[in-house]
Amino acid sequence: MLIIGSEEAINSTYYRISLSCFILVLISGLAYSSNSQYKNWWNDRPVDDRYYFGVGSIDAKDRNHVERSRSMAMEQLTLQLFADIYSTTERDIEENNDISTRNKYKTETKIFSRSQLSEVEFVASKKVNKIYYTLIRLDKAKYQEYKDKQIKDIRGLYDQGVMYSSENNIKGALTYLIRSFEKALQVPGDAIYHNDKNLVDEIPIEIDKIMSGLSLSKYPALPREGQYDRPIADSLEVRVKTSNKSKAVKGLPIMFKYRLGHGELLNARGFTDGLGKVTNKILKVQSREKQQTLTAFIDLSHFLDDEISKEDPDILSALKKYQESASVSFLLNISETFNEDIGLVVVGDPDYFTSKSLDRLNTSFRKYFNDKYNLIDGEKVDRIIEKGGYLRTSDLCTNDACQIKIGKELGVQKLIFVKCNYYTGELRLRVEIILRDIEVRNRSVESEEYEFRGDEYIDFDELDNEIAINTVNDRELEGPLSVDLIEEKNRKRIIDGRLPDFIEKHIPSMLNHFWKMQNPATIRIMNTQTAMSGKLKLNGEVEKWFKPEYPIKIPSFGNEKYPNGDYILEVDHVGYESIREAITLREGTNSPPINFIRKNPKTAFLKSLLIPGLGQLYSSEQAFHNRKYIGYAFAAAATISVVTTGGAWSSYSKKKVEYEDAYDIYMNQKLLEGVETNRLIAQQKNKDMRRQFTSALLLTGVTAAVWIGNAIEAHINFPEYGLANSSIGLDLAFQTFSGEPAPVIQVNYNW
Repeated sequence: MLIIGSEEAINSTYYRISLSCFILVLISGLAYSSNSQYKNWWNDRPVDDRYYFGVGSIDAKDRNHVERSRSMAMEQLTLQLFADIYSTTERDIEENNDISTRNKYKTETKIFSRSQLSEVEFVASKKVNKIYYTLIRLDKAKYQEYKDKQIKDIRGLYDQGVMYSSENNIKGALTYLIRSFEKALQVPGDAIYHNDKNLVDEIPIEIDKIMSGLSLSKYPALPREGQYDRPIADSLEVRVKTSNKSKAVKGLPIMFKYRLGHGELLNARGFTDGLGKVTNKILKVQSREKQQTLTAFIDLSHFLDDEISKEDPDILSALKKYQESASVSFLLNISETFNEDIGLVVVGDPDYFTSKSLDRLNTSFRKYFNDKYNLIDGEKVDRIIEKGGYLRTSDLCTNDACQIKIGKELGVQKLIFVKCNYYTGELRLRVEIILRDIEVRNRSVESEEYEFRGDEYIDFDELDNEIAINTVNDRELEGPLSVDLIEEKNRKRIIDGRLPDFIEKHIPSMLNHFWKMQNPATIRIMNTQTAMSGKLKLNGEVEKWFKPEYPIKIPSFGNEKYPNGDYILEVDHVGYESIREAITLREGTNSPPINFIRKNPKTAFLKSLLIPGLGQLYSSEQAFHNRKYIGYAFAAAATISVVTTGGAWSSYSKKKVEYEDAYDIYMNQKLLEGVETNRLIAQQKNKDMRRQFTSALLLTGVTAAVWIGNAIEAHINFPEYGLANSSIGLDLAFQTFSGEPAPVIQVNYNW
């Protein structure tokens, strides 16, 4: 049995080895056959009526020799293909030396060679005498199929683009026309005919017609002012409209690009909204050029279908001439940032801050503040303080003359004092940061205070336990001192050790607040003559030390200062639609585009026509709060009438079915007695149906009257708001007719 099993295993192994060898020989034979088909191809490019060939060669030492060799082979294959297609054109080029035709030929050759054709086959590669060769080929029949499909796609895309253009759908038209333009560039040849039109010429004409019909405008039109290495607060706003109808165009990609200068933008590309508007920000000016130019244009490359096309320089160059006809430029006047030399001194309460602690805090404050301010060397500050006989206490240079004297000795323009004080009775820690202008004595001192409660930096239970333990140990050493004195001494020592750690932890948040308050944003809103009040609410998490909201008066002339950041502007003013708009305030003057829309009777009418009561709620104000209740009443009346009317029509439908069933039974009767009985039943069902129909019809009329009446009421009883609006009002009054009082509707006109 063992012998038989061993023989079977040997036979199985022999069979597998034989099969593997056969497959290997077959593959080798095929490879040899393939290579032998094109003998010496690296020296003489193969010739075959069925294929276009390309041979690429490059020094094998090149790091990317494989990729570059294939790329060169593709270029040669493309030249062979184009030479075949453009044989007459080539002859014209040679005879007439037509520069434009020659350039067009070269451009199309480059574009086609960069396109990734799946039909191109890799045949072989070989290294000969340190040169790496690559052979590729393209089946002519497969290429013809590819070309036919491309031409079919081009015609379909062109038709779609023209259709959208006729409907004035600019985005749709450009989407399809640019893609047809892209494919046309990738297909060699002078003509692609469709409905007696050569699309090679017709597609660019259509694109040019659309782009010429667009108008781009910028807001504001004046040049922007900015500083190097700083943001520019004002937004860059571009609006796109059609030239003939002045209609806003939505969804167009707008690219922002520096023509002169350089800077960091919030977005390189934006898309127009429903108003045809797109906004952008310069986050940082990165060039010292005094005059810089930033251009905004419609980015046609966004509509290209192929990612390779979006990087192709020749395709992008072909689109550029259309983009230039629809663009605007922003002029930026840039000045150099003036970096002032600033000295920094940290002082503290000597009862709770030792000289060692203050030296440590001085080092820590300098470390963080040096990121924002141009601080002079700390050793120079220390030498001046030591030379003047000053101590690093909170009493150091409390008067203006002394601080100015230190500043002048340091040779700085400004001096930052950081005063650390601890108030024992209130258990409060206060850090005050003062910025003093040394060169201008009468200028007011800018300062910010940062206060911490005791429970923020001390666990009182833990502190009491630690004091108690230390007091027991110290009583043996201190001798006759009272327990209170020992406890106070331990309290001071423990707190003195913890305060520097706590202050160091909060230096970044204090610096962030202090810097933003010294480099604030201002806001200018001048597009209304009506005095209003509003709120600026910080959008998102409120950082430590900052207020969650700030009051704002409108018109705002840029006098009030705010920390830069993201806000929600809220304005509720009598007679105006409420504003809830997200704005971003940057360092410097900001001019956000805010639209103040006065409430009007027409809008109230349309709102109530859409939803009963909505127009009354729209016109409701604190001084006209009754409008709100009228709106609720109309909403309730409309709801009840709609529900009742719906029920009436539903009941009518049931009664109609009952009548039709009774009528069918009546018509199917054979006996005279049955006919008479069912006739009476059918007549009664018919009366019930008609009665219900009349009721449903009346209720429908009531519903329509309530619905339309509520819209009319919203219009004619629209409040005046004290804004000099003309208005018409309806009032219920009583007049006497033939001695009897009767209700009448009285119409009042106010002008």
